[in-house]
Amino acid sequence: MILKEIKGITLSLMKKDTDIKDGKAEYIKKKSAKFVVPKDYILDTTIVEHLVTNMFNDLNDNEPKDVDSLGIWIQHNNGEIIDNSISLRTLDSIQEYSKQPVNPIYEFFKMTLNVND
Repeated sequence: MILKEIKGITLSLMKKDTDIKDGKAEYIKKKSAKFVVPKDYILDTTIVEHLVTNMFNDLNDNEPKDVDSLGIWIQHNNGEIIDNSISLRTLDSIQEYSKQPVNPIYEFFKMTLNVND
């Protein structure tokens, strides 16, 4: 997916409700932040990195105490939605295991889209 084809991004702090079975688990959304891309607005990597970082930081203000995961939903202009989730513990470890400084939230976004830059 090309960044300019993104219609919206939603991040949610969640609590895992079931164990993983066949690669899937059920989650309860506790708190969400959503950005709808305005018409004729072009996203680039810098904007998206700041956007998802600020969304995550906003979610963490007064964070619910029982969350353990982050979910992401990326809506494409054609209606396709790509979704993914990650444990907050794993998200924290992205920075720990990187040889260079990285933004874990943006890395999760890129992993979800399966893009490299």
